[in-house]
Amino acid sequence: MAGIETSLTFGGSIFIEAVFLVSTREPLPRRAIRCCVQDGWTPTARRPVDGQTRMGATVSLKLNRDCREDGTRGVDHASVRDRVGHPSRLIALVIAVAWVGLNLQSSAHSSPLSRVMQANHAAVEQEALRSNFAEIPGVRQLSSRLIVRPRTERALRSAGHSTREIRERDSAARRELQRYELVRHVESTDDSILLLPTGLSEREVARALMATGLFDYAEPDWILSPLGFSPPQAQGSQAIPKENAGRPQTTSKFPPRSLPSLQGDPHPATLTPHLPNVILPGSPRCPDDPLFASQWHHQVPALDSCTAWGAIPSEGGTTGGANISVGVCDTGIRTTHEDLALHRLEAYNAVDQLWESQGGKISPAHPHGTRTTGAVAANGNNGLGGSGVGWNLSHRMLRVSNASSGNAFLSDLQHAVRTAIENGDRVANVSYHGAASASNAGTATYVKSLGGLMLWGAGNTSGNFSHADRDADDLIVVGATDQNDQLASFSSYGQFIDLVAPGVGIVTSNSATDNSYVTVNGTSYACPITSGVCAMIWSARPNLSPNDVERILKASSDDIGTPGLDIFFGYGRVNLARAITEDWSELPESEFVAQTLSGISPLPVSFRDLSTGIPTSWLWDFGDGNLSTLQNPSHIYTSSGIFTVTLTVTNEHGMDTSSQVDTITVDFIPPAANFTASVTGGLSPLPVDFTDTSALGIPTSWSWDFGDGGSSTLQNPSHTYTASGVYTVSLMATNAYGSTTQVQTDLVAVDFIPPLAGFSATPTTGASPYVVTFTDESTAGIATSWAWNFGDGVGSSLQNPTHTYTVPGFYSVSLIASNAYGSNTLILTDYIEVTAGPTILANFTGTPTSGTAPLQVSFTDLSIGNIIAWDWNFGDGGSSSLQNPTHTFLTPDEYDIALTVTNALGKDSCLELQSYITVE
Repeated sequence: MAGIETSLTFGGSIFIEAVFLVSTREPLPRRAIRCCVQDGWTPTARRPVDGQTRMGATVSLKLNRDCREDGTRGVDHASVRDRVGHPSRLIALVIAVAWVGLNLQSSAHSSPLSRVMQANHAAVEQEALRSNFAEIPGVRQLSSRLIVRPRTERALRSAGHSTREIRERDSAARRELQRYELVRHVESTDDSILLLPTGLSEREVARALMATGLFDYAEPDWILSPLGFSPPQAQGSQAIPKENAGRPQTTSKFPPRSLPSLQGDPHPATLTPHLPNVILPGSPRCPDDPLFASQWHHQVPALDSCTAWGAIPSEGGTTGGANISVGVCDTGIRTTHEDLALHRLEAYNAVDQLWESQGGKISPAHPHGTRTTGAVAANGNNGLGGSGVGWNLSHRMLRVSNASSGNAFLSDLQHAVRTAIENGDRVANVSYHGAASASNAGTATYVKSLGGLMLWGAGNTSGNFSHADRDADDLIVVGATDQNDQLASFSSYGQFIDLVAPGVGIVTSNSATDNSYVTVNGTSYACPITSGVCAMIWSARPNLSPNDVERILKASSDDIGTPGLDIFFGYGRVNLARAITEDWSELPESEFVAQTLSGISPLPVSFRDLSTGIPTSWLWDFGDGNLSTLQNPSHIYTSSGIFTVTLTVTNEHGMDTSSQVDTITVDFIPPAANFTASVTGGLSPLPVDFTDTSALGIPTSWSWDFGDGGSSTLQNPSHTYTASGVYTVSLMATNAYGSTTQVQTDLVAVDFIPPLAGFSATPTTGASPYVVTFTDESTAGIATSWAWNFGDGVGSSLQNPTHTYTVPGFYSVSLIASNAYGSNTLILTDYIEVTAGPTILANFTGTPTSGTAPLQVSFTDLSIGNIIAWDWNFGDGGSSSLQNPTHTFLTPDEYDIALTVTNALGKDSCLELQSYITVE
């Protein structure tokens, strides 16, 4: 690979880099042609590759507004197949980029470049917020929580920021986050999960944060539903997306075969009536499992699993090794299922953050998790049930939901993924909606830095993911195909999808009994099948980097549909036999990641090889005179400095070297400001001794603000407070590499003055019975007791009480806030307005409330009021407008029953009884 780089500077404020690459090697190169305007705008020249080795392509230039500050749309190792033909194209490209730079400069009106770019970035982000924060019923719901991440040190450094600038931006971002209540902070990815203030929406808070230019993303912590459970499809006749209309339709590639009875299956309606026979003459190694004949996805030309399982070990053949495990992030597992118990690892509850041995609940909250696990690793050739992709792979359940619906927070799914890989699993599988969430990219990159891969189901909404590129991140997104190698009608698609796998009529384990099985549809099952293929690649070649596994996964996929990359199938449909039996070695491309970039000596740094081409030897130069030949070494930097790290990888085809210039910074960091006070309260005059306890970089100067107008530049000053009050104290600690500020709010209280009463209520107007939450907002002296009078003869001594008004009228509310030094009273006249409530009340009963299916239940209306209409919802899709209906429940489950009644004035009353009917 040859390269030419050029840098242009306009007026000292615009920096543009044009990288021109010419490659004569086709297999999945890791570099892109890119022209980067620092701080956010990326003109790019790109075209998909059709599988041929070619020189020359048309170069187009466009502004790409969603690029990161390092000048890329994703991590640098994203697999982008770009080609440029003649060097003269570089001249045109540089001229075009220069024109863009000059126009950007003229639009800045002499303002600093960072402000211009931050404004542009904020505008783009706000547009994204307006379009992407909509709830989708049954798919994703808002949770009043956000996932937020400040700009990463790696990205800021790649954008040319100095160490001091990086720390200043990071400190500013942390101060912004302190405005909100923190649910938890994820150290490994630097994600903060925030609880939104009452009255503010996800869109409002995210827009405010992104407008600062300090954050990579701020997005909802969605409540997501598991994928799967799509209606059965008639084979060969499923709907084709609009963009796919007109494509040649194919007849079934698999001969029909009647499905045998699935013992213990509680959902016969989900069974596909005709499935193919996979046992073909000459198959090298097919298992003896009785349902294997119905697992069409293992057949030629799909996974061709028998060929993979039967190949000799020297050719990569394997049925999976117990030393390779897949973490299934799902709804729990039936631990005693006959096909899942052999290689099951200790499970984990990601909601409660408890391991199985610690009492974490891992049994099925919903059947989904048992089914996805079976698709990955159901034990094969044991004369029972069916077979997973890897007969002997280990599997670990990471239960992400405690709800019977299986719904899970996005942040809990990501926590499960991290936990899986941190505890030795090589692959983390997520069969939930939400693949396109921005924070998934950060989790996937972290997972890859540990040597693992994160796979996510594309979704069953038939939607087009057109906002991101499949090669712009470390996340592998999987769509679904049917028995005809056509895109499943429910499968999401688009340029965000990496590849596809069978996802219709998949026979797998079920949680109803220890020997029950079910046939299911959904990208939920295409994804674990693909996860199983990844694990099998690792099982055959345990030393592969995650990038190489991803490269082999894509390169070995069968190109179906339009030749080359396309929006329906991505790189193609996975093929297990090709993935693990063919030789995928090539001229290596060196790539690596350091898990720590800066700190104080001695600084331990772990390095992870991400090279492709299946290297056989590695040579690391850590930049401080030390070397290593390990694939994934750790090194301790003992001296101060800024170090360039170089990795050279070699195999039988040749060698390649990559360097990360000035990537490790040791001791050249600002301090982390902190301090203590000798006393925090007393009578005036009050002397207080302050002690600097700053860590990390050693401070060389200090700036104290004592909150009463006093200040100091001493390291450990003393200050005397002479006036009554409560004071906030701050310290800014500085050295040559930056500064940070520590603020301790209301640290020092002088004379312990009485409080100044204050409060608010939410809401202040409503219909009876009317519930109001009162919030104490008293200031000055800290209150220790509260006396509320709600104006209707009722009071409270709680600090923040809740009160229910039952009679219409206007009510004056008072609060007496007190401490040991006095009290203060606030009265708000006619503060609460209560209007008349509904004149009807819904009520009902049902007989019987439990029994075996089919269960007929008679419902009796017991509602009060002049009722003219009834609206029943029986929880199983059935409804009625009769006053006293009878309904038959056909399927075992627990059902929520709801009745809404309406009177002649048009007023409604509703009663919902959860889990009221139990059908065995």
